[in-house]
Amino acid sequence: MDQVMTLQDGFPHGSVLAPLLFNIYTSDLPIIISRKYAYADDLAIMHADGDWKAVERMLRKDLTTVSEHLQTRKLKLSTTKTVSEVFHLSNKRS
Repeated sequence: MDQVMTLQDGFPHGSVLAPLLFNIYTSDLPIIISRKYAYADDLAIMHADGDWKAVERMLRKDLTTVSEHLQTRKLKLSTTKTVSEVFHLSNKRS
């Protein structure tokens, strides 16, 4: 028996159109200093600098900017899926 469900917002999980429409919906992300990367419904920002504190400061500022922009579009970041990764070229400084 088919069950009828009403969606309040968005598209069903796994919808074929959802990634495309998400990309269109978020195509006007604000300009930030960090680099932006997007794939399907995932967003990533990256910043490189020799000073760890400067990287942290810039990523925090840019993440706040992106988060505020998404909130105006009725989207929110998933804090359970948000991660931070650090890559370096110098093993001595790690």
